[in-house]
Amino acid sequence: MLKLKICYFTDDRCKTLNLGAYMKEEVFLGAMMKVTRFKFYIFQK
Repeated sequence: MLKLKICYFTDDRCKTLNLGAYMKEEVFLGAMMKVTRFKFYIFQK
C-alpha cells in the first residue's frame, strides 16, 4: 500500500490517497481560469 500526498508547487492545499498494488486512482486537483501549465509534486509517506 502506497500513501501519497499530491500538492501544487506554490500552494499548501494537498490531496492524500492510499494506493494499493495494481490500482488506478484519479484525483481532481482543481481548476483555474486561463492556466495552461502548472506544477505539482507527489510525496510518498
